[in-house]
Amino acid sequence: MEHIAIMAGDAQTVARGFKTAELRFAKGRVVPYERILSGDLIYFKDLGGPFVARAAAGRAEFYSDLEPSDIEGFRRLYGASLNASEQFWQEAQDKRFATLIFLADIEPLKPYWLKPAPFNRSQWIVLDTPEKQQLWLGGLFDRDPYLRDDGQVSSKVVITTTTTTTLPSQ
Repeated sequence: MEHIAIMAGDAQTVARGFKTAELRFAKGRVVPYERILSGDLIYFKDLGGPFVARAAAGRAEFYSDLEPSDIEGFRRLYGASLNASEQFWQEAQDKRFATLIFLADIEPLKPYWLKPAPFNRSQWIVLDTPEKQQLWLGGLFDRDPYLRDDGQVSSKVVITTTTTTTLPSQ
């Protein structure tokens, strides 16, 4: 399956390889929580900006019942891979769910602008129908046909999915 991650100004950090993991906090079970699997493809764009990168989900972990101390644990364990701002960590303090995605096969894209962009208020879009895929990515595939594939990374990548409810031992 394919996904779109709409970022708050840091999609280029994925494209440049400075960000090798994506962490989404939420107050409830919202996408991508338990909707992304290892091997799924993620297209990255900034809010109001072009698509600039594509990566595979190398591993996805899902956390629930988080406490503020857990947020600090994420920061300690994964801060370097996330390349997140101080504001990101502050805004996460009241969140109770998290999706942690380790990125694989990161590929910068020649910037692709959607014109016109479909109306959307979500920061994560699951492209679970051919219509959604065409609406969001059709022009990108027309421009760069090599990007179209079956929505999965090649078989050379070893991938796993882990579901957990607590942070790993520290």
